[in-house]
Amino acid sequence: MKAPRFKAVFFDMGGVCVHSPLEGIRTFERQNGIPENYLNVAISVQGEHGAFQKLERGELKLSEFYPEFGRQCSDHATNAKAYVEYLVKKGGERISEDQIPQITVDGKELFTFMMEEAQKPDLLVLNAVRKLKESKRFKIAALTNNFQSEETPTADPDSAGQAFGRPPAELVALFDEYIESSLVGMRKPDPEIFRYACDRMGVQPSEAIMLDDIGPNLKAAKDVGMTPIRVYVGRSKEAIEELEKLVGMSLLESREPSNSRQLRDRQKTVVESSPPHARPSTRSTSIQRNSCTHTRPPTARYDRSRRGARPADGVCRWT
Repeated sequence: MKAPRFKAVFFDMGGVCVHSPLEGIRTFERQNGIPENYLNVAISVQGEHGAFQKLERGELKLSEFYPEFGRQCSDHATNAKAYVEYLVKKGGERISEDQIPQITVDGKELFTFMMEEAQKPDLLVLNAVRKLKESKRFKIAALTNNFQSEETPTADPDSAGQAFGRPPAELVALFDEYIESSLVGMRKPDPEIFRYACDRMGVQPSEAIMLDDIGPNLKAAKDVGMTPIRVYVGRSKEAIEELEKLVGMSLLESREPSNSRQLRDRQKTVVESSPPHARPSTRSTSIQRNSCTHTRPPTARYDRSRRGARPADGVCRWT
C-alpha cells in the first residue's frame, strides 16, 4: 500500500465509536406515534440558540436543559412548520401543519432514550482505533459534541447524573486526545472547533481525517481542509474500509480487542442496573389528535484559559 500522507485521525463518538443518539430519537418517535424525524427537525430548527446546542457548548446545566429541551420539542407552531418544509425539501408526502399531531415532550425522557443508545459501543470501529494507535504511525483523537453533568454520583435514584455513567476509562484510553465540545466552548459544525482540534494535535487540517455520521459536520471539516469519511447507521464497516485506503493499513479483523469487550460488558451492566426512572418508558409524552389526548408510550468561542480543564467531578457524556 502507498505510504499515507496523513498524520492524524479524528473520530466522532455518537454515531461512530458508539451508537447514535439519533437512533434513540427514532425509537422514542416510534413508541409515541410521532412522525419520523419530527423531533430531529425540532431540535435542528432551533439553530445555535437551541437547548441541545447550548448544552453541548457547556452553556447549560442538565437541570436547566431538561425543561427548555422539552418546551422546544413541544413547540407545535415552530416545529410543525419546519417539518412540513423538511418533507417538501425531501420530496416526501405533502401535508399541512394541522395534520401533524400536537405533542408534549418530556425533555428528560427523550434525552434518556438518546443517551442510552449512546452507551452501546461499535466494536468494529473501536478495533480500528486500537490498531491505528498501536501502529504509532498516527495521532488518534476523539472529537465529540457532548455535555457535562454538574452532578456527582449519589445514592439518589432521581439524580439526573445517575442515568448515564462516567465515560469509561477504557474508552478514553483508546485516544491520544479526547476533545469535548462542552469543555472548549465550541461544537461541530463550527469550523473553529476543527481548526482547534488540528492545532491541539499539532497537525495541519490537510494531514487529518475526520470520521463523523453527520453531513454538516463533515462539510465543515472538509471546508477547513480535512478529509471526511461519512459513517452511516449500520454501515461502519464501509467507513473503515474507506479509512484503510487512506491510511494504507488493514484495520478490519475478527479479533475483538479487550478494551472493546470491557466497554460492551460495561454497557450491559449500565442498562441492567439503571434505576427505573432512567429507562425508556412510555408514560409521559402526551399526543393530541382531533381534540382527544392519548397518553403514550450565540456561538460560544473557545476560551484558551479553559484548555484541558475539566469540571471538578469529571463527569461527561458522549454524544
